[in-house]
Amino acid sequence: MDNDTIRAYFEKGEKQGFSREFIRQTLLDKGNDYQQVNYVYNSFLTEEKEREFIQARQEASSGSWPKMLALIVGAVLLAGGVLFFAFSDSGVTGYAVKDAQAQLEDITKLNNEITAEKMALESQLQLLKQADLTLEQKNQIIQQQVQQLEVLHKKMNQERDQIRQLLWELLNTIVTRGQQTTTNAETE
Repeated sequence: MDNDTIRAYFEKGEKQGFSREFIRQTLLDKGNDYQQVNYVYNSFLTEEKEREFIQARQEASSGSWPKMLALIVGAVLLAGGVLFFAFSDSGVTGYAVKDAQAQLEDITKLNNEITAEKMALESQLQLLKQADLTLEQKNQIIQQQVQQLEVLHKKMNQERDQIRQLLWELLNTIVTRGQQTTTNAETE
């Protein structure tokens, strides 16, 4: 039996609800070549791992978070600029602006790290596609990349949380400053 026939047998069996392991064992019990059956069996596992990797990569890089991140960073910069130029460096507002700028620098550094890691993962994926590696080596690389994606996802969440915190603090500062201005105007 050739590889295509064995592959078709696997696909038909899976559609009927049988596990790959059961189908594999059935093929071996019927006297099919051990290496050939295992080659097709392993190719299914490799394809599955590649699909999982691609899906995880797409989930990590897709969605509206880049647009939302750009919008949030733009809003933070705009609000920070307004606060910086509108108020003096002394008092609560001046401290808040300086603190916001420091936090924004931290967020920018984290964003740069995320971008660098994303580019590294993409280059590794290209090497993986081009390299003549064994199935075991490819699975090892895929596992490493999944771990790197998990770290990348955590960093993205950390960055998002830092942006939310920064915006919250800026809004509180603006509200506090507005209340102080209103109170001062009422007392005069």
